[in-house]
Amino acid sequence: MGREQATFLLTHNLSMRTTVTFDFSTSPCIDAGAYIASVSTDYWGDPRGLDGTVEPRGDGSNYDIGADEFLGKELFHLGSDIDGTGWVDAVDLLRLRDQWKAPVSEPSEIDLNGDDRIDSTDLDILIRDWHRGTGPG
Repeated sequence: MGREQATFLLTHNLSMRTTVTFDFSTSPCIDAGAYIASVSTDYWGDPRGLDGTVEPRGDGSNYDIGADEFLGKELFHLGSDIDGTGWVDAVDLLRLRDQWKAPVSEPSEIDLNGDDRIDSTDLDILIRDWHRGTGPG
């Protein structure tokens, strides 16, 4: 949940690598910011004010400190991530293409807006979410 890995080069020995795992879901910056009326989205266009912690922090607006709002997997799911990898990419686009204009007789993960058609509206949703997500995991 909310874990990302980062690889750092050790400054004293450039040939040695170590992997450090950060649990971003426990960052003290989550929900600790202040409400600013003119800032409703973060740097990536994700909505501000998502509740990422149980305990109250900051001014109660749930805004995170910094340019990026923490979206943890439990808070954020893109329906356009058709293959379920945590990222909207070419694989999702190809799956949509393979079903383009096909009749939908029962609910389908590829019918992104649920109108029983795989068409330009679904493509618009996928494009809106292109290269967004929480990443694999």
